[in-house]
Amino acid sequence: MTRPASSLITLALLTLTIPSAAQDTPANPPVAPPAPAPEPRMVQIDPELLAANRWSGFVQLPMGQKLEFIVNFNDGPGGNGAARMDIPMQGMANQDLFDAAVTAESMKFTLRPPRAPEQGWAVFDLKVAEDGQSAKGTMSQFGQTFQCEMTKVKAGQELGQRRPQTPRPPFPYTERELSFTNAADGTRITGSLVVPGKPPEGELVDLTRHPAVLLLSGSGAQDRDSTIFGHKPFLVIADHLARAGIASFRYDDRGVGGSTGDLMNSTSLDLVEDARAAVQMLKLQRDIDPARVIVIGHSEGGMIASELAADTQDIAGVVLLASPGVPGGEVLTHQAQILMIASGADPELVGESIRWQKVLVERVVSGAPEDAQREAMREMIRAQARAAAKMSGQPDMDITDAQIDEVAIPQLKQLQSNWFRFFLSFDPRIAMRKIRIPILVLNGERDLQVDPAQNLPAIRAALEEAKNPNATIKELPDLNHLFQTVNQAELIDYAQLEETFAPAALTQIEAWLKGQFGL
Repeated sequence: MTRPASSLITLALLTLTIPSAAQDTPANPPVAPPAPAPEPRMVQIDPELLAANRWSGFVQLPMGQKLEFIVNFNDGPGGNGAARMDIPMQGMANQDLFDAAVTAESMKFTLRPPRAPEQGWAVFDLKVAEDGQSAKGTMSQFGQTFQCEMTKVKAGQELGQRRPQTPRPPFPYTERELSFTNAADGTRITGSLVVPGKPPEGELVDLTRHPAVLLLSGSGAQDRDSTIFGHKPFLVIADHLARAGIASFRYDDRGVGGSTGDLMNSTSLDLVEDARAAVQMLKLQRDIDPARVIVIGHSEGGMIASELAADTQDIAGVVLLASPGVPGGEVLTHQAQILMIASGADPELVGESIRWQKVLVERVVSGAPEDAQREAMREMIRAQARAAAKMSGQPDMDITDAQIDEVAIPQLKQLQSNWFRFFLSFDPRIAMRKIRIPILVLNGERDLQVDPAQNLPAIRAALEEAKNPNATIKELPDLNHLFQTVNQAELIDYAQLEETFAPAALTQIEAWLKGQFGL
């Protein structure tokens, strides 16, 4: 659940979204005919505006939310103008714009998200101010119209995401890359071990035995830093703990970076075995104390950590960060409901969308026929689209099945993957009822992905049933799913926040670990 707005959740509440490209490829695909020549982009830009003409802007969304973007107008091949857009919040960079007509008085251009129906194209129409430094107008998509503003970027002005917590050298610790193999299926996993201090001159490893933590990331294909929108929360945690005298190991998920394997064709239980192999590798390092290894898991990583803690004596404790306490399908359905409510959606339409989402989850888990699954996906998306239209004062969108399928089918294929189907029915309480080792459970008060009101009571009840003698459960005020500080229960805004991981949460983790490690 690290990634925001899972594929079960919104079509139109966050506009400009590029649908996922997850699609199965036939084992023996037919020979394709020659590709047609690229369609002309029809870019017409006043020559006087071509030199490094860069603009930043935003689309005003419901409930005060803003979707920020950057547009570059510059010379293209053969002297023709080129127009491209970046949307940092959605991880989109250098996307071609079509039908661009830019003059000193106006700007018009269209973003065509891949595989989106024509109704899903984002059409911009703005009027430039007399001083030429700003522009105001509209963006239209899926039959809705939103206010839009742009400002010309000054020479030398830096744009993009500020991430002040990202560690920068010099570092008072060492870092080395390690790899290990999951013997169960041969997957090779690679990551980084951070150890406090520096080894003696001429030595590669400091023989001082340090306590250590293993960091397990949330759902989706994560790199070892758990990078999202330029934030690197696991790198920030590793840096903080190393300065406190605690080593850490974090690794790339299957199929990411230096690791082999296929995440979507694996299940959470396969990831448990990856973590188990990581613990064994970590305990063999000459500078790690094998009796003082604790596992920290975020979101789905907390579910994996719980499985590990329930059936092994190899770890000294476990930390669950924003970890689900109920089955994955229940978490995602509740997540969709509170996100739509927070966005200001009509309660009746929220209820309709959630009803169809529950039907969809049930049909995916049970392996219902493809047509039945598509029906549930279509009806859920229609309800979401009606809710989005009503919030923005627009008429209902007339969307055909074929148009919905352009977006729905790729998302449905993700839901049908081994990983997702297992996750939807994966109940972490079964393992939690067996955890007897020390455990710290932290959840942000304003987490809209793993709601503390839904999950902390379930975790508390499971640990009480386990008669765990050393369980600490805390709800941290003003923190979201990524443990960033937010001022209110807003829609997911991870990209817009500069803070990567709240210092208050880092302090809580450090203090608990030191207590368990005897530091």
